[in-house]
Amino acid sequence: MMKRNKGFTLAELLIVIAVIGVLVAVSIPIFHAQLEKARRAVDLHTARSVESILAAAVNDGTIELTEKNNGNSSSGIWVVLVRDSYCWPESYNCNTAEPFFGVDEKSGIRINGKEYTSKWDVSNREIEKILTDAGMTKESLKVTSKDREDGWDWIVIEVVTYRHKIFTRIYSGFAGKTSDVSNSAIAGQVTNIEKLIG
Repeated sequence: MMKRNKGFTLAELLIVIAVIGVLVAVSIPIFHAQLEKARRAVDLHTARSVESILAAAVNDGTIELTEKNNGNSSSGIWVVLVRDSYCWPESYNCNTAEPFFGVDEKSGIRINGKEYTSKWDVSNREIEKILTDAGMTKESLKVTSKDREDGWDWIVIEVVTYRHKIFTRIYSGFAGKTSDVSNSAIAGQVTNIEKLIG
């Protein structure tokens, strides 16, 4: 009696390899989509943390916001987070991936009792210190999203006073696009990060 060899035939091996290939091909896009979703969640958490820290600093008097032009235009502070040195909004002449900490110029805003009168495009070290004292590092203040459709290259977190009320806003955009809130966010356009917040 002949003994039958126990093993796989070449055809069976090819079928198994083909099935594995199909499973891998299907799972890679799903994996990338889930990874990007996680990156967006990290960015949203970071932006909300910055918003909370700045709002708390305004509430406890560390930052004193004032109004420009008798309250007819907003005045405040903001933080711009970017992924890398190529991701800045228009009119920022930065060549670094570090965040930008802004204060409206000539607005009379006071931080730790000191009035700031420098130009808007000079990154403010006092706001940076408020965030680092709260545990935010420069590495944690980076955009992680890489999706060119549903993600963003930069995120702006603002705390402003307007008509005697304090507002906070988080909005996003892509490299070279305006970050001027009056042109991009308030003018009826909802940005990708605002869709997540809403």
